Amino acid sequence: MIGFGELRRFATRWHVDVTDVERAHATSWLLKRIFDDAILSRALVLRGASALRYTYCADYPMLEPPEFLVTETLDVPAALGDVLHAESDSDGVKFLIAARTRGIVRVDYVGALGRRSAAQPRILLTFINGQTHLPPAHVPLIHPFSDPCAPMVSAIALEEFIDDQLALLANPRAHDVYDLWFALTRTRDKINLELVRQIAHPQKDTLFDQASRLRLERVWDGALRGVRDHPPFAQVESDLNQALQTFDF
Repeated sequence: MIGFGELRRFATRWHVDVTDVERAHATSWLLKRIFDDAILSRALVLRGASALRYTYCADYPMLEPPEFLVTETLDVPAALGDVLHAESDSDGVKFLIAARTRGIVRVDYVGALGRRSAAQPRILLTFINGQTHLPPAHVPLIHPFSDPCAPMVSAIALEEFIDDQLALLANPRAHDVYDLWFALTRTRDKINLELVRQIAHPQKDTLFDQASRLRLERVWDGALRGVRDHPPFAQVESDLNQALQTFDF
């Protein structure tokens, strides 16, 4: 278990509250519990921005709650409850399912700060039934803290993530555009360009139509206010156009 000093150092580095760092640390150990389990690890695949955050980009600036594809028929809350009820001597974090609704499980935890109260922050897990189009990647969890926690986790393939984000450009949201930009500018050496060319949705002549561009320019800074030092929209648009020329759609 890490101490308060390490929590505070990460809070300063990430420009967040110490409690956010505690939740990030507990989330790593929760993901280890999940992917160390034979049943859950076979059925769950990290998707969307949480795949970037936990498997591909150590410098991804948002502390994303985990979101999973459920690729097999499974009572996820029941299986997750069994895992969380089991004692673990390695992590020092205690977990308990606090609430569940359709597709969402909220998990209480007692982490590095040792708190438990009615106001205890929770980890939000989202589960969506579906299948990947490409075989999932099996990669080590990104765990930036000093205590060793490096399980192998399943995540949507980076090429499929890029294809999914490209499809969202038909009705773009600021966070989706930012995530596509981040993936293309930070993970270039990990991307199979030929595979992206094979699977990607057909693209328009321009990234955004005029209405979408004006809307993104208007909401960009407000939508990304939680992302410190995010680039201006004009830079992101230019970088995306340059990066996507590589794919020669």
